[in-house]
Amino acid sequence: TSLSFQRKYYEKSVGVFPYLTAIVDVVNGEVKGIAWDDACIFCGKDKCLENTFDFTGSQAYPQEPTKGCSLTVEECNDIHEKGGDTCDLRLHVVWTGTDKNGIYLTSSSKRFSAFSPKQIRDSFKDALNKIKNDVSGSF
Repeated sequence: TSLSFQRKYYEKSVGVFPYLTAIVDVVNGEVKGIAWDDACIFCGKDKCLENTFDFTGSQAYPQEPTKGCSLTVEECNDIHEKGGDTCDLRLHVVWTGTDKNGIYLTSSSKRFSAFSPKQIRDSFKDALNKIKNDVSGSF
């Protein structure tokens, strides 16, 4: 197995990193490692900070994306007081490689960074419209 790095949800000096996508690398059904996807697609460059650590807790700089969107504790408290859930952990897991039968795992192609921000917004709008139509059609 290969060494994987860690991402934090909370870092005292920074705040909260609510968006995490783990990419699980599998070869013939055996997990070989976990990489982390680019989480900065959810925010602007001013909120995109380093968030990758080795198992000693030291900042790590592997060849994979190392940054994530951050919100301060104060921002999260304000969001929470207004009833928002933006600071709740959103952990997405996708798979790459092959299962025990050698069949390719394909969910990694559906991770958020594989799409442009406009594609993601449009997808959410479409989903919301479908929910609205389903709900209004049931009355």
